[in-house]
Amino acid sequence: MAECSGVKKAAIATAAIGALAAIVCIALAATGKFESGVASSSSSSSSSSSSSTSPAPAASSNLTRTCSDSSQPCTLAEYAKGPFGDVLLMRHALAPGGGDPDGFNLNECKSQRNLDAQGRQQAIDVGNAMAAAFLANGVVMNADIFTSQWCRCLDTANLVSSALKNSNLATVGASTSFRVVQEWGLNSFYQPEHGFTQDRCIERLESAILTPLSRSQQVRQDKLVQTLLVTHHVTVNAVTGNTVSSGGIRAYNTRTRQSREIILPSG
Repeated sequence: MAECSGVKKAAIATAAIGALAAIVCIALAATGKFESGVASSSSSSSSSSSSSTSPAPAASSNLTRTCSDSSQPCTLAEYAKGPFGDVLLMRHALAPGGGDPDGFNLNECKSQRNLDAQGRQQAIDVGNAMAAAFLANGVVMNADIFTSQWCRCLDTANLVSSALKNSNLATVGASTSFRVVQEWGLNSFYQPEHGFTQDRCIERLESAILTPLSRSQQVRQDKLVQTLLVTHHVTVNAVTGNTVSSGGIRAYNTRTRQSREIILPSG
């Protein structure tokens, strides 16, 4: 009888230990601190696979991003807080009409459709708004402002450049201050009879500006350096799949190829 009693006591003790172990496991699982070896291995494998197939761009891996979670437009002030793009594609300011008249000559502004007084003021306003937003948020710009050779784009670029120069906004590049650089890859191909086709222009734009920028995205103060390109609605559409109104801007990331329309302050 004593031997039987001892066996029963051992069995009860064993059962109690087992129950206690089960309770501990349940408690750990409830707090998320218990993982099976298989689950841990699977999670690690998945993470490793994701890292190897979709590496984050080295230049922008630690950046604060805004305006990048949807396709909705964002304000210039919102964009300046954490630019997701490195290029600002700007359509030339207001130039009433469409296309260019007969007798168009690339070297003669009077033969082209040009900015009116409202368009000139619009370009100045864009430059001032850009300077204010970027200064307030520590955004640095490329000193080179690239533009189409059309006079309405050249005028827009020069007016924006003057406004930016007056702001003392920080720049990077070969020049110590803003300068306007003509780039035929930004020229209009809306009327191919003027000598420029979409294939030629976009191929040139990619090789001369977009691809080099994507290979060496620059970062200052944890924000991507911004490069302004002044061009035509057909070019903005060809690059981003969307267009903007006169004087409008789409921010564009040369690596991800994502773009967002930037809402500029009115007046």
